[in-house]
Amino acid sequence: MKNLPAMLRRILLTLALLLLALELASPPGLAQGDLSVYGVRPGMSSEQVRKALGTPQVQQKDPAVWAYRRERQGVRGQDDPAVHFDPSGRVFFVTGSRLEREGQQILRRGSSLPDMEAALGEPSASQPGQGKTVLYRYASARLTVVVAGNPARVVVFGLGDEPRP
Repeated sequence: MKNLPAMLRRILLTLALLLLALELASPPGLAQGDLSVYGVRPGMSSEQVRKALGTPQVQQKDPAVWAYRRERQGVRGQDDPAVHFDPSGRVFFVTGSRLEREGQQILRRGSSLPDMEAALGEPSASQPGQGKTVLYRYASARLTVVVAGNPARVVVFGLGDEPRP
C-alpha cells in the first residue's frame, strides 16, 4: 500500500468506507436479492402479475385491486394474495402469506419469529400489541409483517407502500 500514490490510496479508502456504509445500511438478510409475495413485487406491470399469478379470481369493487385464491377453497382470507395497482398500472402494494427471495420461499404464514429474524434480520420498527406489526426496509420498498398468537407466528406479509383508505 505504501507504493501506491496518495490519491489512489484515498480513492480506495473512500470506496472501502462507502461499501461498509452500504452494508451497514441494510439489515442482515435483506442485503441480497429481490423480495416478492407469490412472485409479485412493487413496480411490476399488470402483464407481469398475470404471468406470475394468472387472471384475478375474486371480483373486487376497485378495479385497481386484483385478488386471488391460493391456499384453500371458499372464502377469501389473509392467505390469498391481493395486488394493488397505482394509476399508471404498476404494483405499489401486494399482500399474501408466502414471502420469496429470488423465486424461493423464505417464509410463510405460520413461520415463527425466530425463523423470520433468521431470514430477514432485525426489524426496522415494531408496533407491539394484538396483531403486532413488524416493519422492514428493503431498498426503497417496505416489508410489513403482521404476527399474532402465543407463541407469535407470521399471519400475513405486505410488500410496498400500504394503500391509504
